[in-house]
Amino acid sequence: MLHRLGHLVIAGFAYHVISAAPLSRSDVPANDTILTHCPTEQLYYRSVDGVEYLGCPGTHYAGTDRHVIADIMSIEDCAEQCTAACQCTKATWDSSAYTCHIKSEEQGSAISWVADGRYTSIETIGTPRPVITSLQSSTVRVGGSLIFSVTGYASVFVLVSSRAATDASSGSQGVTLDDFTSNGGSVIAQLPAQGLVPGNYFLFASNDAGVRSIGHSVRLVAA
Repeated sequence: MLHRLGHLVIAGFAYHVISAAPLSRSDVPANDTILTHCPTEQLYYRSVDGVEYLGCPGTHYAGTDRHVIADIMSIEDCAEQCTAACQCTKATWDSSAYTCHIKSEEQGSAISWVADGRYTSIETIGTPRPVITSLQSSTVRVGGSLIFSVTGYASVFVLVSSRAATDASSGSQGVTLDDFTSNGGSVIAQLPAQGLVPGNYFLFASNDAGVRSIGHSVRLVAA
């Protein structure tokens, strides 16, 4: 759920309300006013994958959308959609059309933060989700080397059988790849000869905060 922020510590992070008192009608910025800070009380949300967000009601990230997702009924749902989208750091929830607008990081300076009463802007805070961008080969022998690239910091790599999980919530059933080297986003992980059987898996990368990547498909074959 979303929490309104006072002098609270939530999940180990301290936040402060930009404006704790309700705004009078004369203080509410006119629509399309360019903003430098949140003019209302900010909201905090932590996704099921551990990604943290601040929401600012009455504001919108104006600019080209990467995706517009329909039938999104809450700010929380929009934040989860941002979590599921690779490299999403900003999104906007439309409370009238019930749509979630995913903003592309590449658009950067093209995005303007403006006042608009029908929207709530959402932005990631804290540690971002790591992203597995590519695999040298999606088929690897048991006991062989799995070579892949990661953006964002990652310290833990896990293989999860596709029969056990289809998303990042099932890491408890996986095999942690402890023997790996990492250099500039390129990772070489040695697969154990024991404990893995041929089949289809998902590869996940996690950082020290426990934020986990979206799974990447890998097929293991017999040595």
